[in-house]
Amino acid sequence: MALCATRGTLSTLPRPNPGAAVARPVCQALALILTPFYQSDSTAMPFVRDRLVASVARIPPAPNILASIVAGTVVDPFRRIEIKEAQWLPRCGG
Repeated sequence: MALCATRGTLSTLPRPNPGAAVARPVCQALALILTPFYQSDSTAMPFVRDRLVASVARIPPAPNILASIVAGTVVDPFRRIEIKEAQWLPRCGG
């Protein structure tokens, strides 16, 4: 962890994630490609999107990948801040 002085106090910064260098451009490319399908005023774009996703979702391993995305198990949201979900729950009164 790195230390950072913030208004007279020291705080720790998360370690840089080496996978972020690869993930960031991939996510930006996907956002660039997929945004028009979700934010367009066109009536054709949603039609194409819905038909394409419905068709691709039937081809293995797409059903498992989509289920993981929906369940939120593709990426561990707590890994970057170095805690496990079991450690996080008691802190929030859970």
